[in-house]
Amino acid sequence: MENSRKRKREALDAEKYKHTHQAPLGYGGEDDEGNEEGKEQAYEGPAECLQAIRSAFKSAPHVSFIGQYELDLDPLKTAKEEVRMVSHEIWQASGYKFRVHDNPKIATGYKTRYWCCQDEGRRQRPRPSQREGAVPRDNVGMKRFACRSRLIIACKLAAPKGGVSLKRTIRIAIEHHTVHVPYYDVSVPAEALDMVRENLDNATPNELVGRIQALFPQVTANQIHTAWTVMSEELWKRDDQQLTSAKLLMEDLSDDVEMFNVVIEDGVEQICWGMKRIARPLIGKVVEVGLDATFETNSRHLELYSVLAEFDNAGFPLSYCLLSTASAIEIGKRTRALTRWTTMLRDRYCLNPEFVHVDKDMAEISMSRTVWASAKIQLCWWHLRKALRERLSRAKLTTTPYNVEKAVGEFTFIDRGFIPFGRTDSGEHEGGQVDSDTVEMEMSTQENPNAVYLRITKAQKESVTTTRPPDTKAATLTIKLPARVLPETATASENANDDHSCRIFCPDDLRVQLVDMVELHFCAHPLIPGYAAPSAPGIRRWAVKQMYDFCVANDLREAWAYLWENWYRKGRWELWARLSMSTSIERFTDLPPMDSWRRIKKDFLHHFHKPRVDLLVWILVTKMAPAYYRKLDLATRDIGRFRELPSWRKAFKRDWKRALKKPITVPLNIKYRPDTYRWVCTCPHFSKSRFLLCKHLVQAAPPVEPIFFLEVTRNRTTPFWTHVSLQPMTDETKPGVKQPAQQPCEDVDSSDESESDEGACHQLFVAFEDQMKKRIDLLRDFAYGLEYQIQFRDHRFLQTVERQGGALFRLAEACQQRERRQNTTRGEGTTTWESSTAMFYRTRPCVADQGS
Repeated sequence: MENSRKRKREALDAEKYKHTHQAPLGYGGEDDEGNEEGKEQAYEGPAECLQAIRSAFKSAPHVSFIGQYELDLDPLKTAKEEVRMVSHEIWQASGYKFRVHDNPKIATGYKTRYWCCQDEGRRQRPRPSQREGAVPRDNVGMKRFACRSRLIIACKLAAPKGGVSLKRTIRIAIEHHTVHVPYYDVSVPAEALDMVRENLDNATPNELVGRIQALFPQVTANQIHTAWTVMSEELWKRDDQQLTSAKLLMEDLSDDVEMFNVVIEDGVEQICWGMKRIARPLIGKVVEVGLDATFETNSRHLELYSVLAEFDNAGFPLSYCLLSTASAIEIGKRTRALTRWTTMLRDRYCLNPEFVHVDKDMAEISMSRTVWASAKIQLCWWHLRKALRERLSRAKLTTTPYNVEKAVGEFTFIDRGFIPFGRTDSGEHEGGQVDSDTVEMEMSTQENPNAVYLRITKAQKESVTTTRPPDTKAATLTIKLPARVLPETATASENANDDHSCRIFCPDDLRVQLVDMVELHFCAHPLIPGYAAPSAPGIRRWAVKQMYDFCVANDLREAWAYLWENWYRKGRWELWARLSMSTSIERFTDLPPMDSWRRIKKDFLHHFHKPRVDLLVWILVTKMAPAYYRKLDLATRDIGRFRELPSWRKAFKRDWKRALKKPITVPLNIKYRPDTYRWVCTCPHFSKSRFLLCKHLVQAAPPVEPIFFLEVTRNRTTPFWTHVSLQPMTDETKPGVKQPAQQPCEDVDSSDESESDEGACHQLFVAFEDQMKKRIDLLRDFAYGLEYQIQFRDHRFLQTVERQGGALFRLAEACQQRERRQNTTRGEGTTTWESSTAMFYRTRPCVADQGS
């Protein structure tokens, strides 16, 4: 049956070539072995035969080669292995790779027929994948050519000479009738696979890409990642079912992690674990945690959640959770699942932080309020700014439903007529849903926390005619000084046109101002002096009033409704304004897990298409965690050296140096009050600074040594930075204390000068002379160098000199012109205080007066 199918296939091939090509040797069912007899050229060995093949392919486009040679019988190699080795050598000699067609049976030895891999007539039909859910791909493949190819290699025992044969005969027949591009091998070499196998445990796929491609440029990054994934299965795959395999894997990694056996509802997929090698050393030391989720990390579409703890301004992962609630029908299922996970995390490691950083996901916020009821929920500024920019850039006018009565009941300066003109969108809420546990607002009018109240006691006149003691109940007069507010601007509704079709949500030129204003409100805190009462209610009233006045002045009705309902009303304001904790300020401003997600996706998951869950768990525990182990060990143990310090210290040093070089306008603005004792300043830059720095504080502080940037400690209350070198300054050097003006040395009476003053003047003169001589020598040497450049006539250098040295040339010309004007009797002379860059240039005497 097999032979009949083979003969039928060969007949079809011969029919296909009959009209377009000359049928090559071996088509049509002829006996190839018989065709070879008597035509082959005998060669002494394989080297001579391969050289003849190489010459044949180089000399002519049509190659018809038949040759044979003998080899010594190697008992360790079979005839089949010999044939395969010869085919590989022919590929190297000709540049064309041949693939196996069939293996006809012969009496003794082994025989294989090949076709050129790039032969158009021998293209294999694509076979669709049988996997369930497989998507067909438009893979074009390599270019094909009508080369009418054939290769036959046979290995037989040589004819014996008077006994047992100790030789093998290799017969080769080649047909190839078109010159085309050589075969480009895209397979991974065995040496590259060995490199992957040897570095499974100590290198990431991205690290291996550079090493392997340096030796084998044809290997792609996807091939390396695929090889790494397949070979590493023995390290992380425990079962065909992904969740079962992940649980078994964590049991094997029990020295590093511990699973949380939480109750799982119907329709919920959840697996969570704690990083005990990180969480246990941090018990009782965690003040801030960050919670965030990421997507598209595994083939089961489970969301990956993480809780990171802050220690020394750096984030360390305490626990991970893989969760999917797509098939559950109960309301609040995700919140309950997250609550069970974080509750076990809290109880297992005694985790009770003061700050919980989240994005604007209401399920995470509700969970945090339940598990850590006393903690301050703090929205990430990066997510807040992103949400604001996205909403302000959209043109649609429909906005969040605006409850004007509650707004007026809370702040009386809000006008009931300042409402959006268009319809509302009940589905537009930041966070995806309305927070049902929002505290109800009180409708009664509140007192202005920014007002000042004075109570004056009325003085009583003592009566001289009576001995009765004065009345102890003195009359009092109460005077209320209201907070200074801007004059109320007439609402846009008074002059609004009936046609509102040209309105937009927020003009382009106002978006940056609005976001900057929200950032200013985000950074305000009672510990930082500002423009409102140093209390949470006072700051909130100031922020709402400032934002409301800005929206009224620019007729941003829809924007005000959106801002009030999503950010400034009670229940939402407490989530993002950091002033709720009036006694301390958090260290994190952006969500810490975001950097961890970047590492996972960039270093490991970038080239994996939907990796398995167990592979993801293995990467998190064995590839990501060791770096955190090392950093935590160095942070909690004194080794006498400063190694692998958190990255924030470099950024802190950079900001400090930058603030040290910035000029300060003199006299200092009366609104700016730097206080190095408490390390606070009222300038706008201080509250927005990542490290609570400003040029006024940095330049008012004493000079610091390099070790300061390695040892300084950041606090959550005043003073925000402490170090032995940041001692409070004395009254003589403290900012704000006016120092007596120093007179120039030449204006001081010589009879009153002390020896120290004379020494100081002499030192200043010597320093000036040395500095001036250095500049003169530099210019003189540079002038000689310029003269040397004339012979090259390079106009590009001349243009560079004129462009970069323009200021110096203008100064030289001004000085020379001033000297010519003073040394001539014609024209108008120079004045003492004329506006010129050469005003302080002392001119040389004229030629007649030199030496006199």
